[in-house]
Amino acid sequence: MDITIPDTVIMGNEVIAVSNGLLVNTIDNGDTKTFQWRHRYPIVTYYVMAAVSNFVHFQDMFNGTSGESFPLDYYVFEDDLGISQQGVVDMPEAIQFYSDVFGLYPFRNEKYGMTQLGFYGAIENQTNTITNNMSPSWFDVSVHELAHMWFGDMITCADWHHGWLNEGFATYAEALWAEHENGPNGYFNNMAGNEYWQGGTLYLQNAQDTFNIFQSIIYSKGAYVLHMLRGVLGDEMFFEGVLDYAQNPEFIYKNASTEDLQNVFETVSGMELEFFFDQWVFDEYFPIYRYNYAQNSGNSLYMTIYQAQEELYNRRPVFEMPVRLLIHFQDGSDTLVTVWNDQQTQSFGFDFEMQVTGLEFDPEKWILRQAQFDPGIQVGENELIPITKAVTIYPNPTGNFIELTLNRPTESWQFELMGVNGELIETQVYKKQSVKIDLSRFPGGLYFVKVITDHQFTIVKIVKTSD
Repeated sequence: MDITIPDTVIMGNEVIAVSNGLLVNTIDNGDTKTFQWRHRYPIVTYYVMAAVSNFVHFQDMFNGTSGESFPLDYYVFEDDLGISQQGVVDMPEAIQFYSDVFGLYPFRNEKYGMTQLGFYGAIENQTNTITNNMSPSWFDVSVHELAHMWFGDMITCADWHHGWLNEGFATYAEALWAEHENGPNGYFNNMAGNEYWQGGTLYLQNAQDTFNIFQSIIYSKGAYVLHMLRGVLGDEMFFEGVLDYAQNPEFIYKNASTEDLQNVFETVSGMELEFFFDQWVFDEYFPIYRYNYAQNSGNSLYMTIYQAQEELYNRRPVFEMPVRLLIHFQDGSDTLVTVWNDQQTQSFGFDFEMQVTGLEFDPEKWILRQAQFDPGIQVGENELIPITKAVTIYPNPTGNFIELTLNRPTESWQFELMGVNGELIETQVYKKQSVKIDLSRFPGGLYFVKVITDHQFTIVKIVKTSD
């Protein structure tokens, strides 16, 4: 990009021309100057930028933990110099944080820059974001645009139908930064601002009018979908998937679609995720839960979840999701359990050793949902009824084997092993009252054992050690 402009000074500052990449030469033509900028990475045409003004230039350096080093160039109006310098002081830390989560900064052989626009919002032009201002109050915008260097610039949505891959990731990156700075409370508070209650699919049906692309749904719901995917997969698999997506050679400096993202997460997790993307990206709205629970004298808790959105609004009848339940006990303690809800009306049961005093439904809002306790919902009728102390499992915690013994006679019974998110891992039918079950092929962690007999069932939590 060669930009030739009049050789002019305005209010004591030389007028300069700024673009993507590095300034390699400035040519004095007499009454004009030519600024020669060179950018040597692949670039989407809509991220090419040029800015001309009497900017004041200041600079910092990023020195990464992996040995990478490049300049941070800022071009601002003189009146805003002081506040701008304050507003970007944490930019090196943000670049390092995102480099740790998403992989090394994509344009590390050149620079990262920001240029003040003075109006509008901001646009993530490759290596040189333009922004309204760089004050500390705009730092959330600054990290949003920085995250776009990975998601939007380095990996660009295949077409505008998949625009959420640009904006959803950048918006979610704001929540990750809030978590980095302020812990879980910062993260959940940020995500609360992304709850999206309107209709429309995240996959934009009408992508012909580019002025109608940048709707709030691709920002807010896009971020919330990533939040929910993290809830489904757990932190380890989720962040492994994000890194694999961001560093996949098929997408780096190229394009990607929602299907590409789904394939990456399916490969990493080993799960079929069509149910998730179908209901959250290609369908609209959210589940409306009604729930009730009860406890018998033996301290067995059973509950029913009913999804009411079809009855109320003629929407999708079932959203299949893991649902977290925070259960409070009489002694002041609590425990968090997860059930896999994949039916419009579904009952669950648990055996505890003390009286339950309360139940919170999805307390941290890992699901975009509405939920309401409804004592009018029948609990336990016409469903499997939990039974107390029906089974003995030893040892627990365990290594590679458990000895499972039924404490009441039955002709046959069904064994189910479920993961921490309630997903079914293995099921078998046995006729013996006592069996030895091999768990050696499963990794260490928390599991649930469900035993079903004569239309009754019990669930026992077990811990498998890694050795």
